[in-house]
Amino acid sequence: MTSRSLSLATLAILAGLTTGCTSGNCVDDGFVWNQNDCPATASVSASTSEGDSESDSDSDPSPTDTNTTPGTNTNSTPGTNTNATPGTNTEPDSDPTVSTVSDTDTSDTEGVSESDTANTESASDTDPGTNTDTNTNTDTTPDTDGDGTLVCTDADGDGFGDPTMCTSIDRGEEPPPGSVPNDDDCDDADANTFPGAAPNDSDTACMTDADGDDWGDSSPSAPDAAPGTDCDDDNAAAFPGAAANEVDPDACMVDADGDGWGEAQPGGGIVGGLDCYDNNPNFNPEDRIMFTVPDNGLPLGRVSEIDTTTGVITPFANLLIPLGSWEIYSAAVSPIDGKIYGANSATLKRRLVTFDYCDVANPVEELAQHGESVCGLAFTADGTLYGINSGDDELVTFDTATGAILTRVDLKLGGQDLPIGSCGMAYDCLQDRLLVTDGDASRILSIAPDGAATVLSNFDLGQWTSVGAEFDPVTARMFVINGNQSRDFWDMSLVDDNFEQLPDISEAANDLTYGPVCP
Repeated sequence: MTSRSLSLATLAILAGLTTGCTSGNCVDDGFVWNQNDCPATASVSASTSEGDSESDSDSDPSPTDTNTTPGTNTNSTPGTNTNATPGTNTEPDSDPTVSTVSDTDTSDTEGVSESDTANTESASDTDPGTNTDTNTNTDTTPDTDGDGTLVCTDADGDGFGDPTMCTSIDRGEEPPPGSVPNDDDCDDADANTFPGAAPNDSDTACMTDADGDDWGDSSPSAPDAAPGTDCDDDNAAAFPGAAANEVDPDACMVDADGDGWGEAQPGGGIVGGLDCYDNNPNFNPEDRIMFTVPDNGLPLGRVSEIDTTTGVITPFANLLIPLGSWEIYSAAVSPIDGKIYGANSATLKRRLVTFDYCDVANPVEELAQHGESVCGLAFTADGTLYGINSGDDELVTFDTATGAILTRVDLKLGGQDLPIGSCGMAYDCLQDRLLVTDGDASRILSIAPDGAATVLSNFDLGQWTSVGAEFDPVTARMFVINGNQSRDFWDMSLVDDNFEQLPDISEAANDLTYGPVCP
């Protein structure tokens, strides 16, 4: 033993003799310097808070430290260890005369060094087993200070909660079924209404998008939903910018066929575009052919394109026509199914025919003979096929399945019978009206379904004896030909008597129709 160790031991003996055991419950646990003064007060109690479980244990199964090695301090200071951290005593010794002793408990299986310095003593481990410190925070106290989680009912399953149906749950508690941790829904009865439903209008605003086009309904039924810019939230083909080829590419239009052109008559207060055939991407103001079906020259059954800038007529398809006379006075394209109908007004062949010039392998189909001389044909937007019966000065409608005439009304102008000797017919898809060129008087008329006529333009250009006509939605004007005589070709106004004469057509023709380009 060194002189320093001897000196410290001597001091410890003196301190033990001086202090003694005053509790009356002394235990002989070895030499005086190794005795616990008062076992009842020397046990260490470490308090924990908020469910923290903390334990210090040695591998020694005895509740009392049996280390008998001289010089090992087993916490001889009376009192309770109040240090909240296991293993460290922060309470100073009650006897200031005791010198600092450094001791190492060789029985501690963790190899923890326990030292007493500056009147600070290590806590004695009294629990058997391995020394383990556990610190768990499991707060099961109901949330009273706002630290819980707010959950709200999500009745429509869109991921956003009803702000009027919310509750708070404790941390760690499972939320009730059908609830979400937010109160952001402005209509929990509609799965199409939630924040960010219409990202093209807003990534965050609570809007309705019923048709799934990412644009918000402009007149939402939910009072708390923000209005968007979708002009028809029941139609995914209607939204701002749907028709990028129109004059206003950002306007809210309908483009059902996805060709970039807006439907001419969408209804419902939606802005109309220039596409009269919005079910056919190959038929619009950009993709179209001005065609005619000449009834003279060989071979019969030719379908030819007319160049409106030069008047040149160029064949591009040869139809397989039925036997007999072939005199197509007018043609029209169905806005419903794209079928082309022609009026064969040859004396013994007065009937409708149908054909597809993009599929010339299939022959022309003849419908039932109706027996009338029809100088003009035109479809309205709803698929009704009208015609002008020049023999009886009538406006008629047809059964497109059979070719039979369904209705007849007399043509009237100012309450008087209107004679029509030759004509061309077209449909103004922008203003939903039938247009007829009156060849005998060289004028353009608007004809109502009841047969009442209104003069739109009167050009006083003499008599037109073989007339074809077509409406151009781009310019809102009419193309008119006088085919069998001078082959005149005009671009005519529908609001006044203004016209522009174009180069003459290169061969005789008496029908003029816009049709689709072949895919």
